[in-house]
Amino acid sequence: MQTGYTTPLISIILPVYNGEEFLAQALDGCLNQTIENWELIIVNDCSTDKSLDIATKYQKLDNRIKIIQNEINQKLPYTLNAGFAIAKGEYVTWTSDDNVMKRNYLEVLLDSIIKTESDFVFSSYDVMDQDNTLIKKQSVGAVRELLFQNIIGPSFLGKASLFKDNYYDVDLFRIEDYEFWLSNLTRLKCCRVEESVYQYRVHGASLTAEISTSGGFKHDLMDSMFIKLQQSFKYNEITKRFLVLNQLNKKEASDYFFKNYKVIINGILSIDQNNFLHNVNPVFDAHVKHYVKLLDFLEISKSLKVSFNIVRKYQVSGSSLLWLFLYSLKRIKRLIIKNTQ
Repeated sequence: MQTGYTTPLISIILPVYNGEEFLAQALDGCLNQTIENWELIIVNDCSTDKSLDIATKYQKLDNRIKIIQNEINQKLPYTLNAGFAIAKGEYVTWTSDDNVMKRNYLEVLLDSIIKTESDFVFSSYDVMDQDNTLIKKQSVGAVRELLFQNIIGPSFLGKASLFKDNYYDVDLFRIEDYEFWLSNLTRLKCCRVEESVYQYRVHGASLTAEISTSGGFKHDLMDSMFIKLQQSFKYNEITKRFLVLNQLNKKEASDYFFKNYKVIINGILSIDQNNFLHNVNPVFDAHVKHYVKLLDFLEISKSLKVSFNIVRKYQVSGSSLLWLFLYSLKRIKRLIIKNTQ
């Protein structure tokens, strides 16, 4: 492979917990990379199946593989941090024991991050079922959309300092990645790759399936995340509602809205340009340079007030109020994206 630069060492962190069913496929994906200058750090989180045996077998075949073990089951955030702590690479990525890197995964991401002089790169990915059948190709959004939802998928590569200086919050299991991206990526130069170089597997035992069947994210967990973010970014209540409604499932979002709709609507109606920019700007600090063009507040305020007055005047149902607010979110999101391109 000719790149025009010396290939730096890349650290791949692979947290493992009872992943015997698909672990060999995940390991083969690492070993088959077109780039050879990598190290694989497997962190076993006290698996009770044959995961450790499988990992040990592969370690004997390739001296680039290291295995460390948690003394007790610590969950994903702690396990990842343990891998980051001993990583020696100039760049770092991590993968799961049920997902697969395509052969050109490291090559494509490294080439993009170097040629664009970025700190972090992420890409589209394939969503697969447990039988390796393609469900869909999942494209990813721009970093500026992080304010509204977690758009960073499982396919990414970043400078080692990002992961070694900013650990995952061990108290935010299941949403640790979203908090991590929100806290760090908006301050860095990021690059997005449209090519799909990763296979993300959805199956009955996956963490994604576990979250879905358990009813989504819990309010107390989300609140903990936002309290932490408020300390860093001074999020106001309106911004918090944006994030909450985009992370909770539909039923929870509806319940949350009806509980707080008066505060939310009053907040939207009272928004003025200077106040909004003051509160939201830190989220995009050093990433969006032309914030004066962020929103046309006359257009937003007018449309929202007219819509809300119609709802209030005709005393339409609560579901219409929900529709109004969700419409407002989408409208504000579109304008932010439009005016920060």
